[in-house]
Amino acid sequence: VPMPALSAASKVSVTAVAAPEGTRPGSFVLLGGRIHVAQNGELVDVHDRTSATVRQRIAGMCDIRDRARKLLAAQMHNIGDAVSDSTLMDLRRGLNGSYDRFVAKHGYLTSRANALAFRRDPDYPLLLSLEHFDEEEEAATKADIFHRRTVCRIVEPTRAAEPDEALAHSTQWRGRVDLDYIADLLQADRVAVACELE
Repeated sequence: VPMPALSAASKVSVTAVAAPEGTRPGSFVLLGGRIHVAQNGELVDVHDRTSATVRQRIAGMCDIRDRARKLLAAQMHNIGDAVSDSTLMDLRRGLNGSYDRFVAKHGYLTSRANALAFRRDPDYPLLLSLEHFDEEEEAATKADIFHRRTVCRIVEPTRAAEPDEALAHSTQWRGRVDLDYIADLLQADRVAVACELE
């Protein structure tokens, strides 16, 4: 359901509210139980320009979006960082519950009505990536993020077991064959490493 353009008078708000840090322009934001859109670093109230059903859809998809982003951010921490497997399981459980409740009430995220309600949000593609939609069956299944870790931060290695592995790391992390770097990875002498690579 397209929302009418803001008039010049409605763009000027008496009590402007700053958008939360990191909010992307055009994102829907729930504040005080009302639907807002982030514009020019501020939240613009659009709650009364949508129907009750559209508001419920937007609120549900905002919750799923925010939970998915939180889970993805938590996965980016290295193993051994502050985020434990049990924390990831809790975040995953929350995402599953939010998604299941939404789908039971409003249908799949990819449905036409949900697309119309949320398509202007810059994270709508993220929501679409949470489902694998089968057009023949007209059904969606959950993506892997609902069940397991799907991303992790790539960390520069400090050791390598074999010269070939160290050479691959050198080209990946240094963009060239760096004998000093390879020697450090192998904990070996630079001359011995050069001979080994020949």
